[in-house]
Amino acid sequence: MIIYSQAPCRLSFFGGSTDISPYCDLYGGLTINMAINLRQKIIGYFDEDILKFNDGQGGKNIFPLGANPQFYYSILEEFDLSDMHQIKFKNEFDGIIESGIGSSASAAVALLGVINRRKNLGLNSYQIAEKAWELEVDKIGLFGGKQDQYAATFGGINVIEFKKGGEVNVIPMARGFIEPLFPSLVLFYTGKNRKSSKIQEGLKEPNSDQIKALNRIKRLALEAIDPISKGDFRVVGALLDEAWEWKKLSNKGVTNKELDDIYSKAKELGAYGGKTCGAGGGGFMLFVVNPTEREDFIKNLGLEWWDFSPDFNGLEVRILPSEH
Repeated sequence: MIIYSQAPCRLSFFGGSTDISPYCDLYGGLTINMAINLRQKIIGYFDEDILKFNDGQGGKNIFPLGANPQFYYSILEEFDLSDMHQIKFKNEFDGIIESGIGSSASAAVALLGVINRRKNLGLNSYQIAEKAWELEVDKIGLFGGKQDQYAATFGGINVIEFKKGGEVNVIPMARGFIEPLFPSLVLFYTGKNRKSSKIQEGLKEPNSDQIKALNRIKRLALEAIDPISKGDFRVVGALLDEAWEWKKLSNKGVTNKELDDIYSKAKELGAYGGKTCGAGGGGFMLFVVNPTEREDFIKNLGLEWWDFSPDFNGLEVRILPSEH
């Protein structure tokens, strides 16, 4: 048996860090994010197809550049599949590991998709997302929020509520929700990666100032829903700009001089607002610009521009023919 699974990464627009425990458990959180077509893809080989994999790949599992093999083995171990006589796999990734777009979450979700199908676990989308988060945080030790796993599983553009006590509610937005704003969004890679779990550990025991900042970040997410749907890039940019200031106050590891310089240059070139993706500290940065000035902005900022589109499919799993 050969099982193919893929799950998208995401861009978080508003509300990041309000999905992190203990804040979301005590006060509730709210995020707006979009799954994008930078995807983790895993092919699992089982039974007699393991022999075909060994013949073609020399018996070695294949990982993306920069990926930690133990990450995958820890998940397989949870489901009694750590014996490599039970499964062989290869993993491909369209993006960059540890760059702020939720690559670990999409990898965990994609691998869980393979396991769920192979072992007939019957896990639904909510259960897969929640299990992926539990494994990353509790078993692997990657402290962080929950929005990445839900974006990877559900796909699309979502407003996600993290209710007091732990319940999660995914509110999918129609395809047309992001279309008016999409021409104003530009994504760049800063050339510097970071360990997001180390940055986010600063929120394990939030103090009063951090709670104040997270409360405002959550409120800005709510305020952004209407202008996003209208494509009002000036208002969305201004809200994002304010959220960036509060984000820096919420956690000192979010930025550094290099990122501050990039942000200042982007504002000088006409960006209405922006942010680092994910926990910050490096990786990708997202900016909101006037669509008529988009090409000049991309050319003049001097960073590596990345093209992307929304991914509305989320986790996809299917059985491949044995001759694949």
